[in-house]
Amino acid sequence: MRKMLKILTLNSQNDKQLRSIVLSFYLLLLVSLQNLVYGFLHKDSHILLDLCFLVFHLIVLVSSAYFHYSSNQGSSTEFSFGLGRLIVISGFINGVASLFKAFHISTTGIQSFHPLISATPKPFLISTRLGVDIFLLFYLRGYAKLGPIFNENKYVNLHGIFLVFFGDFLLVSASILVYFLSKTGIKFIQPFCYLCSGICLGAYSLPLIKRTSLILLQTTPAPIAEKIKSCLSQVLNVEGVVEYNTERFWSINDGVYIGSLRVIIRNESHEEQILNEVKQIFQPIISHLTVEIEKQKIEQQQIYTQLNNYLLNQQNSLYNEKKTD
Repeated sequence: MRKMLKILTLNSQNDKQLRSIVLSFYLLLLVSLQNLVYGFLHKDSHILLDLCFLVFHLIVLVSSAYFHYSSNQGSSTEFSFGLGRLIVISGFINGVASLFKAFHISTTGIQSFHPLISATPKPFLISTRLGVDIFLLFYLRGYAKLGPIFNENKYVNLHGIFLVFFGDFLLVSASILVYFLSKTGIKFIQPFCYLCSGICLGAYSLPLIKRTSLILLQTTPAPIAEKIKSCLSQVLNVEGVVEYNTERFWSINDGVYIGSLRVIIRNESHEEQILNEVKQIFQPIISHLTVEIEKQKIEQQQIYTQLNNYLLNQQNSLYNEKKTD
């Protein structure tokens, strides 16, 4: 563990994104140590329970840093497209961690209905955490896209980390708000603040989980779905192409798209020329395209020729009828 942290720290000097993750880890580690010391000195079970969630987030940050470092290692014989998918996996894990955080905040609000379970906020601890959260949210703001719909974002890993600290910021802010408003005598202010914070974080976490899970399931990328349809229609217009089938398009991560399809051509057509034309059609949107060229079978060609002749005869007969009239 210590060796891995040393490697990640050294490599973070030349990688801005990795540096952001490593910085987030060390700041959260300081907050965790503060909670550990305070919890043991005051024998506060609520602080120690909260420490468990902080340790969980530390593990998530270490895995995020390692996945980011591994994704930059390039392609190999085993992974021909590289390890860019690790970024998406990390983003998915961070999204799930944020959703788990939202559930934790919501349950804290529900538990606060019971006076024996409800915990009194500690001003010193929450003020320190609030300062760390605000600093990291400001530091990571350029990598996040908050909204009800999560569209293409190549920083899914750092976006997930942003959500983790955004959730902690909501939890700490709710604690501070409850600390001051509870003196006014307003009923149910504590569960209301916590539940609103939990719902808000959950609403921002779900789009990231949906987006990354669709990439991991290798579905057709929504941002280029219409462009793919347009390109496929252009393939049919290439001279010598009869049809295409088994088309499949997916993404390694956001912005890197992979595709494959099989093209049926006439027997007299030139394979290499058609292959180059098809690849040129998809070149603006597809990073890696595999095209399988297959000659039309004799039976299929005969049927196609007969059908084509039949349609031409029908067209000529209709033309002659109109001309006679």
